[in-house]
Amino acid sequence: MISGFQQNGLAAESLNVFKEMLAVGVHPTSHCFTSALVASADLAMISVSEQVYSQLFKRRFESNIHIGNSAISMFIKSGSFLNAKRVFSDLPQPSLVTWNSIIMGHAQHGYGVESMMIFHQMQKAHLLPDGISFLGVLHGCNHCGFVEEGKWYFHSMETDYGISPGPEHFASMVDLFARSGLLKQAYEVIVQMPFEVTPIFWRTLLNGCRIWGDLELGINAADQVFNLEPYSSSACMMAIDIYALTGRWEKVGEMRQPMREGDKRKEVGYSWIDIKGKSNMFTTRDEVHPDLYYIYSVLKLLFYDTAERLSI
Repeated sequence: MISGFQQNGLAAESLNVFKEMLAVGVHPTSHCFTSALVASADLAMISVSEQVYSQLFKRRFESNIHIGNSAISMFIKSGSFLNAKRVFSDLPQPSLVTWNSIIMGHAQHGYGVESMMIFHQMQKAHLLPDGISFLGVLHGCNHCGFVEEGKWYFHSMETDYGISPGPEHFASMVDLFARSGLLKQAYEVIVQMPFEVTPIFWRTLLNGCRIWGDLELGINAADQVFNLEPYSSSACMMAIDIYALTGRWEKVGEMRQPMREGDKRKEVGYSWIDIKGKSNMFTTRDEVHPDLYYIYSVLKLLFYDTAERLSI
């Protein structure tokens, strides 16, 4: 039941069953804890994560390598790197999966230097990196703009370790070049890679063109995206930004028309926050939250207080 709820995206229900199991005195196994940890990671709520980990700590499961790997991923997704490092240090013999989890976690949260340091610590521990290890450090270089380091790691995969880069590694390099303004190099990676080009590559390049204002290459990338994904709202929005930056407002109007008609309508993005163990979900200009009146009242107080402080 715990695993089934979790695998079907019902993390809260999975943890409720786990809680009921503990309440009736059934002793959880390592598989129960692994599923509960993954469910906690899906919720990304630090308070829940710490409660689940305290239960496995009481039952002396903290040295179990599989549980440890799940706990590290859980804490990293919850943003608690201190707890993740503690779990890592408690494991007697971290596996390659353990090292990869801690490398990837730091990289995805923008700690590029730390991810590279951990990568080299893994090598000193006499563990050979795999494709996931290199993907982690490439993500770290990507988030921090380390172009030369990223190029070195990318070439080191095959020359030093005999690991053939996959589409995800090429995608990371395209993103690295595009974010850094090296748009022609990003384009060359796309057209020269030995894989079928999927829309994500062109969307990544298009985003770089939007950031750096390259209209010609951006329109080319947008055309490629629309050929593969005619109803891509994200590509349409980025193309609109490029046209707007160059003052081509007639093209902006042409691009907005399909979005108004619904053919390329952008999906609503959600955010959420954990308050006293309860997850609150909301959108921009949300007007359906049950505590809407109190939220906007506090916002008005903050606004007037700030305005008064800044007034001369």
